[in-house]
Amino acid sequence: MRLPALVLLMATALSAQPQTRVIWSFYSGNSGIYNVVAGPDVNSDSTPDVFGAVYYSDAPADTPKVYCVSGATGDTIWVNRTAYGTWGNKALGVAPDLNGDGMQDIIMGSAGGYTTAGRSVIALDGLTGDMLWRYTKRDSWGWVYCVRSSVDMDNDSVPDILGAAGTATNYPGAGVLVSGRTGQPIWFFRLPEDAAECIAPFDDVNGDSVPDVLLGAGGNYINDTAYCLSGATGARIWTRNCSDEVSDIERIPDVNGSGYADCIAGSWSDSVLCLEGSNGTPIWSTSIGSYVMEVVPVRDLDGDGRHDVVVGSWDSRVHVLSGGDGSEIWSASVGTDVWAVDTLADITADGKPEVVAAALNERQVKLFNGETGEALWYYPFGERVYDVTGAPDLDGDGVADVLVGLQDQNNEQYHIICLSGSEQAGTAESIADRAQDPAIRVLADHAILNVPPGCRYRLTVVDVAGRRRQTIRGTGKGQEELSLRGIGSGVRFALLELEDGRRTTAKLALLQP
Repeated sequence: MRLPALVLLMATALSAQPQTRVIWSFYSGNSGIYNVVAGPDVNSDSTPDVFGAVYYSDAPADTPKVYCVSGATGDTIWVNRTAYGTWGNKALGVAPDLNGDGMQDIIMGSAGGYTTAGRSVIALDGLTGDMLWRYTKRDSWGWVYCVRSSVDMDNDSVPDILGAAGTATNYPGAGVLVSGRTGQPIWFFRLPEDAAECIAPFDDVNGDSVPDVLLGAGGNYINDTAYCLSGATGARIWTRNCSDEVSDIERIPDVNGSGYADCIAGSWSDSVLCLEGSNGTPIWSTSIGSYVMEVVPVRDLDGDGRHDVVVGSWDSRVHVLSGGDGSEIWSASVGTDVWAVDTLADITADGKPEVVAAALNERQVKLFNGETGEALWYYPFGERVYDVTGAPDLDGDGVADVLVGLQDQNNEQYHIICLSGSEQAGTAESIADRAQDPAIRVLADHAILNVPPGCRYRLTVVDVAGRRRQTIRGTGKGQEELSLRGIGSGVRFALLELEDGRRTTAKLALLQP
């Protein structure tokens, strides 16, 4: 009888980049974290604190939904149990003070059923986590995919809040502007069809001295359109068909010298589009080759004086495009499904921001030099990575840090992770050349582990959905062989964790005879 064969597809243990260190980790029960952001200093320790929203759930009512944790230690500050979670990584944000207590507040868009606190634009007290208000159209709109803070549109001296919602039975999606003070609608824009996937504040382009709004539509291959709406009334100013779902939309400072800020739209047509802010006319369009998930404008990286664009997609690479003409400045491998990207304050002292990217199904985060694309460090996980966010300095070393939100399939104990941004967190030596660092090598139906003698370890093997297939615990013997029979066929991920915190991952394919 022929035995199944395991083929090694990729092992991050062989990466030449150093592995950064964990500053702290936070346990969120049996819930994955879809969104994580840095915000105000709630506990008055002079360090910004961190906010995380769980994947949506309608019940039970007492399950924590939003956490505020110390940016310095990861300790719990407050928990909200009424907001009912988010979907995607654009539905949690920080807003200026909405209730007059001097503290910035938290906004979120919830998914789930309308009979609970789902399908809502929600404001939470940044100081206590209490719900300030909730706006919903109940069963006449769908999940709220995106929320953003805007300026004061209703002249009550409190900034207002934008929300974008999907479809419901017999109802297309919508964009809304609600009062930041009361949660009451200022205007409501119903799409002619399809879902509102994303929304962003914009500049005044119609001459009424009121900042306008960008909105992206799609989801059902019907209304694949970028909209510019009046900030005062919600009326259409211009539209532009983007050939497929508009998954993300952002303002970018004027790139073509027209005197107006422009629009960056990420589309499931595999393209990033730059549109003239005043009328929606295309300036450039660049194919990424995969569905675009996230676009993040970044301060000039190629020296032409214009902002550039970081792109996350279903590709295995992070892409950085010139804001001027859409040409690729650089791209770099991260791993399967680079859905989440962000920027990080300069840590290489070259005066330019860095780029951080997360591979959902490769289960790792990488930091890159923003100018050159050189990988500075990486960190592997046993769970899918839902969100990655550049944060201020949280550990007091003067270097910006990185926040990560993970899925929960019981493969990682913690689901909000704070990683050190410092490129000196690891070592530039190849891990494969260091006999005392953990490594995984696969031959036939067994794995060869490299674990320092006497060091306790745990090897976890999961499938692509995050379901655990096998867990092996042991004490290091240098090199040793372990059987991997009985874990089923298909692609697998192996996570090797040492008791001193070091870890590595390998992507495997089990081939049945």
